Amino acid sequence: MKLFNTDTETQVFRNRDSLQDDYVPDELAGDTRDDEMQQLATALQPIITGDQPDNVLVRGPNGSGKTAAVRVVLNILDYEIESIEGVNFSYVIVNGSQHNTGYQLTRDLANKLHPDTDFRQGHSYSALLNAVAEGIKDLDGAVVVAIDELSDIDDVDKLLYLLTRSSSNDALAGKQMGVVATTTDASFKNELSPHVKSTIGKRTVKFDAYTSNQLREVLNHRVEKAFAEGSVDESAISLCAALATQQGGDARFALDLLKYGGDIANRGDGRVTETEINQANDMWAREHVDSIVSDFSLKERQVLCAYMELREVADVTSPRTAQIVRRYQTLAGRSKSAEVVSDRTVARYLQSLVDEGLLRSTLHQDKEGTWREYEPAFDSIHYLDALRSDVDRDKIAPHEDLVSMIKQ
Repeated sequence: MKLFNTDTETQVFRNRDSLQDDYVPDELAGDTRDDEMQQLATALQPIITGDQPDNVLVRGPNGSGKTAAVRVVLNILDYEIESIEGVNFSYVIVNGSQHNTGYQLTRDLANKLHPDTDFRQGHSYSALLNAVAEGIKDLDGAVVVAIDELSDIDDVDKLLYLLTRSSSNDALAGKQMGVVATTTDASFKNELSPHVKSTIGKRTVKFDAYTSNQLREVLNHRVEKAFAEGSVDESAISLCAALATQQGGDARFALDLLKYGGDIANRGDGRVTETEINQANDMWAREHVDSIVSDFSLKERQVLCAYMELREVADVTSPRTAQIVRRYQTLAGRSKSAEVVSDRTVARYLQSLVDEGLLRSTLHQDKEGTWREYEPAFDSIHYLDALRSDVDRDKIAPHEDLVSMIKQ
């Protein structure tokens, strides 16, 4: 069996790395984000004249181009300032999604500012803040700290207070600097102290989800960089855009489909068509569902299994909360590995399934009362595959008909 395609002349990729999440293009596709980038540039314009830039909160859903736009704008500003005599500019980027706490984020920033020093667990928060302040003061000219996914971080007040109030902070006295932070959740500001909240959200740039047409433009732009000429069908690009639109206009998802489709084409006839994209979508869904379900507690997986029993065995198309609770109680009673949780906890677990994108819920109301119905976001086979190991190890005891479906 031949595992690899070693014929370089039939490879569909020209530069596969340009489809990765951390790839920063020289420019964004067409005019898809021109207005938002102009707003960012306006906030940073004071740097050109040696003044302090505004702090900016960039908000929008996942895959809406926030991170790429911020990095492109910072790269352009850095390039253009080089031609202005007497004006200097530096920027540092940290990724909040890689950390849980303000302490961890501050330590990461300190390490970026002091590449010859290794700040590890054990340094006090105040020592790390001092290291950040000293590192920023040592940088040339005005400084912008870009924080990606700020809302993922707990207890970030101390760092933000230092960075956003440099003009009144002795540690950064005289330093012209600003913060550009991206977030998917603007409500996180409610958890900040009043002093920080008043400075971080004064200027907001909002990114809406990409439309299907915008996604096609993004994909066509990236295809030119990533793929050999003529190796991707236009219909495959349209299908990627349509599937990504169903996922909330997520450009990262669309690019992942294109990348996986290219991988499949490399093992086939060397062309990305709708067939390869459909296979890529199925592969992504299977891996996505499995990765989420594997992180759930056993009780949460039992609730998911109860939902699948109603769908697959009882033929209930859109199970209601009360139906799922009753089915869960029956299923949990058959299982010996976990105690039965309360009705309220089951409802909370169902909301977790919705929050993770595995189920879609709809609220209904009539004169009889109010209830929620749940529908799957993916094909049933992916949920059953994700539950297989629990059934094989007798941690979950579903109805025998569902066991047959899971094990077939």
